[in-house]
Amino acid sequence: MRGRFDNLRRIERLDPARDYEEIHRLTLFHDFPWDMRLAFNLAFNRSFALPRVARLLVGTGEIVREPRKRADDTGIIMFEILRGGLETPRGRVALRRLNEAHRRFELDNGDSTYVLAALVVIPMRFLRRYGWRAPSPHEREAAAVYYREVGRRMGVRDIPPATPRWPSSSTPTNASTSCTPRRRSGSSA
Repeated sequence: MRGRFDNLRRIERLDPARDYEEIHRLTLFHDFPWDMRLAFNLAFNRSFALPRVARLLVGTGEIVREPRKRADDTGIIMFEILRGGLETPRGRVALRRLNEAHRRFELDNGDSTYVLAALVVIPMRFLRRYGWRAPSPHEREAAAVYYREVGRRMGVRDIPPATPRWPSSSTPTNASTSCTPRRRSGSSA
């Protein structure tokens, strides 16, 4: 019979710099499946704190017409990337779809970094406060490394190397409000 802390003990034997996908998978799919789903929804909604991101999402019309579909599509793609793994055919297909969805737009690098940080900070903060146990340092580091790698594969530049340097307050720290998001030339919504 498996014990409640078996996954945590397994996680603590892994190296978060190398085994970040396995650690994040265990955290998300095994120890905190419901908590992480709710926390990722909170992180998804946090992106609306960025004026350019909010204008872009509203401007495409999809988030207004079908908000549940937009959230579900994002969740499915992110789930497939993690479930399959970044280096598997399934994970690469999902990551390619994610890049295709974002490629049509000129996205601000600071906004993209903030959204990635929200995918780390919000779920870890949520687990610390409401989870059946707090996330371990290995789980926090693995989440940061994982989303840093996803961001790198999306072309996001200058991603801070670890969670402590990522935006952690409730206000966007590196998000300017002066620019309006623009579609890339020749693309359509």
